[in-house]
Amino acid sequence: MLRARLLYGKGPLEPWRLATVYPANPTQLQLLKREQGNRCQSCGCELGRTKDDKANVVVLVRGNTRRQQLICGLCNVGFHTEALNHRKPPSTQKSG
Repeated sequence: MLRARLLYGKGPLEPWRLATVYPANPTQLQLLKREQGNRCQSCGCELGRTKDDKANVVVLVRGNTRRQQLICGLCNVGFHTEALNHRKPPSTQKSG
Protein backbone atom coordinates (compact mmCIF):
# COMPACT_ATOMS: atom_id res chain seq x y z
CA MET A 1 0.00 0.00 0.00
CA LEU A 2 2.80 2.40 0.89
CA ARG A 3 4.61 1.59 -2.36
CA ALA A 4 1.42 2.30 -4.34
CA ARG A 5 0.88 5.63 -2.56
CA LEU A 6 4.43 6.72 -3.25
CA LEU A 7 4.33 5.59 -6.89
CA TYR A 8 0.98 7.19 -7.66
CA GLY A 9 1.60 10.47 -5.90
CA LYS A 10 -0.68 10.30 -2.86
CA GLY A 11 2.30 10.25 -0.49
CA PRO A 12 2.07 9.51 3.23
CA LEU A 13 -1.14 10.42 5.05
CA GLU A 14 -1.13 13.46 7.26
CA PRO A 15 -1.53 12.73 10.99
CA TRP A 16 -4.79 13.22 12.87
CA ARG A 17 -4.88 16.65 14.55
CA LEU A 18 -6.74 17.48 17.77
CA ALA A 19 -9.67 19.77 16.98
CA THR A 20 -11.53 19.89 20.28
CA VAL A 21 -12.34 18.02 23.49
CA TYR A 22 -15.66 18.35 25.30
CA PRO A 23 -17.78 16.43 27.84
CA ALA A 24 -20.00 13.78 26.24
CA ASN A 25 -23.77 14.27 26.43
CA PRO A 26 -25.77 11.16 27.51
CA THR A 27 -27.02 10.22 24.01
CA GLN A 28 -23.61 10.61 22.41
CA LEU A 29 -21.98 8.77 25.31
CA GLN A 30 -24.27 5.76 24.91
CA LEU A 31 -23.72 5.58 21.14
CA LEU A 32 -19.92 5.96 21.29
CA LYS A 33 -19.62 3.51 24.20
CA ARG A 34 -21.41 0.88 22.15
CA GLU A 35 -19.26 1.57 19.07
CA GLN A 36 -15.96 1.66 20.96
CA GLY A 37 -16.51 -1.15 23.45
CA ASN A 38 -16.81 1.06 26.56
CA ARG A 39 -13.05 1.68 26.48
CA CYS A 40 -10.95 4.85 26.41
CA GLN A 41 -9.57 5.13 22.89
CA SER A 42 -6.33 6.61 24.19
CA CYS A 43 -5.27 4.29 27.04
CA GLY A 44 -7.69 1.36 26.63
CA CYS A 45 -9.06 1.44 30.20
CA GLU A 46 -12.73 0.83 30.88
CA LEU A 47 -14.73 4.06 30.96
CA GLY A 48 -16.49 5.04 34.18
CA ARG A 49 -14.19 3.04 36.51
CA THR A 50 -14.82 5.57 39.24
CA LYS A 51 -17.61 8.01 39.99
CA ASP A 52 -15.35 10.96 39.14
CA ASP A 53 -14.18 9.52 35.81
CA LYS A 54 -16.24 11.48 33.29
CA ALA A 55 -16.03 10.43 29.63
CA ASN A 56 -15.06 13.12 27.15
CA VAL A 57 -15.31 13.27 23.38
CA VAL A 58 -12.20 14.05 21.37
CA VAL A 59 -12.69 15.32 17.84
CA LEU A 60 -9.75 14.52 15.56
CA VAL A 61 -9.37 15.99 12.07
CA ARG A 62 -7.42 14.85 9.01
CA GLY A 63 -8.12 16.86 5.88
CA ASN A 64 -11.94 17.00 5.55
CA THR A 65 -12.46 13.91 7.72
CA ARG A 66 -13.56 14.24 11.34
CA ARG A 67 -13.50 11.39 13.86
CA GLN A 68 -14.96 11.28 17.36
CA GLN A 69 -13.49 9.16 20.13
CA LEU A 70 -14.26 8.70 23.81
CA ILE A 71 -11.48 9.22 26.33
CA CYS A 72 -11.31 8.92 30.12
CA GLY A 73 -10.77 11.80 32.54
CA LEU A 74 -7.03 11.16 32.92
CA CYS A 75 -6.44 11.15 29.17
CA ASN A 76 -8.55 14.32 28.89
CA VAL A 77 -6.05 16.08 31.17
CA GLY A 78 -3.25 14.82 28.91
CA PHE A 79 -4.96 16.07 25.75
CA HIS A 80 -5.49 19.53 27.27
CA THR A 81 -1.87 19.66 28.44
CA GLU A 82 -0.65 18.69 24.98
CA ALA A 83 -2.85 21.33 23.33
CA LEU A 84 -1.62 24.02 25.74
CA ASN A 85 2.03 23.08 25.18
CA HIS A 86 1.60 23.49 21.41
CA ARG A 87 0.14 26.98 21.85
CA LYS A 88 2.51 28.19 24.53
CA PRO A 89 4.80 31.00 23.31
CA PRO A 90 8.54 30.42 23.64
CA SER A 91 10.09 31.47 26.91
CA THR A 92 11.78 34.86 26.98
CA GLN A 93 13.93 34.01 29.97
CA LYS A 94 17.58 33.14 29.44
CA SER A 95 18.78 29.98 31.08
CA GLY A 96 21.69 30.65 33.24
